[in-house]
Amino acid sequence: MVYRSILSVMTAALLVSAAMAAATTQSATGTQSAPAGEPQAAPLPFPIYVAFRIDGAIQIDGQLTEPAWRQTALGWGLSHGMEPNVLCPDATLFRIGWDNEALLVSLACYKRKIQDDLPENIWKPQEPEIIDTQAVPRHARERGVAPPVNTADVLISRQGRTVTLSFVPPAAPTASVHDSVGSRPLDMEIEHAYQGGPDDDLWTVEARVTWQQLGFEPPTTGEDWALNVYRDIRFFSNWAFIAWMRDWGKAEYSRYDLVERFGRILFVADRPDDAIDKIVKETLPRRGPVRVFATDTLVLAEPNGQTLRQRYGEQVEVLKAYAEGISRQRSRISNDLPYHPFFTEKKPRDHLALASRQLARLTWAVNEKPLWDDPACTVALISHAIPEAREGLSAYKKERLYRGLFE
Repeated sequence: MVYRSILSVMTAALLVSAAMAAATTQSATGTQSAPAGEPQAAPLPFPIYVAFRIDGAIQIDGQLTEPAWRQTALGWGLSHGMEPNVLCPDATLFRIGWDNEALLVSLACYKRKIQDDLPENIWKPQEPEIIDTQAVPRHARERGVAPPVNTADVLISRQGRTVTLSFVPPAAPTASVHDSVGSRPLDMEIEHAYQGGPDDDLWTVEARVTWQQLGFEPPTTGEDWALNVYRDIRFFSNWAFIAWMRDWGKAEYSRYDLVERFGRILFVADRPDDAIDKIVKETLPRRGPVRVFATDTLVLAEPNGQTLRQRYGEQVEVLKAYAEGISRQRSRISNDLPYHPFFTEKKPRDHLALASRQLARLTWAVNEKPLWDDPACTVALISHAIPEAREGLSAYKKERLYRGLFE
């Protein structure tokens, strides 16, 4: 009964919407087609980010420690590059604030190591032995020809003009613009500071860009623009190019001029609930389910009028309990695989090694100290790790069943 109640609460959260998408069926509208007899993946809800006016001082040092950052919301929820309805376990967190002079952007980009720590009795695969959809770039990296890719882009658009801010540590950020004339670079020096780099588990950046540099008039309270965030991670090429929002029914990625595939950014200063309710009511008939990233709350709205608001502080406890349940199930499954005449030993151990890595990501997310000392960061990290952990737990159970070792 406790487990069922936890699941009922978790279904309302974004992470379970993604993790259980493969087990639910939906209409073909906005979803990718699935083979006959297979359930269709449910698209992630349409994202709206609430950018609050920041009145406190922000020091551009890449540390992300200023209390003023807590005035605005935490954005997260970037999808997997190969499975667009599943959250990518390498989380990308962002905060966007504003004032009359400038746009403030901060990013926290996580990346797994090449080789996570695994139990000694588990065979440890190296990167060349993991399925890679881009073998040529991978072998180029092995020869030292091409460095790993670990970049992020923030795209903001208004009235047909899209400005892309590209962050490629340790190089200085660059900007480009796409409008009715075409695409071209913007010649500007962006005030910024990095902490970490592309080879680290986490790199962060803080940046301040004036509205004059962007070529926009300052927004007014209650105004909403188009927003998208991209991340390119090509250490494991499987994880390349993940997006905050795109058209889930299309195979190609949405960039630059395809603003209708972007999420939205809502600029507020005070009384945000009224502005949030207004944009949700306008968006639901056109885009279906909506998720709103507010300062201390994740809002999920359904077309049938049902709206759920979950405070991040309360959600942390639910997610940790859910993660603990997955860990307990794993602990009841032994690593020992007795010999079976119809299987070679390497293939099952390959599966278990990968499964162990997937479960280790969840353990890391639960124990990781959150940035900004914010429960929203903990919710985001655990949410991104749970879908992969469920897959890893399933792999363990399958290997046991293959050998006749029932639970």
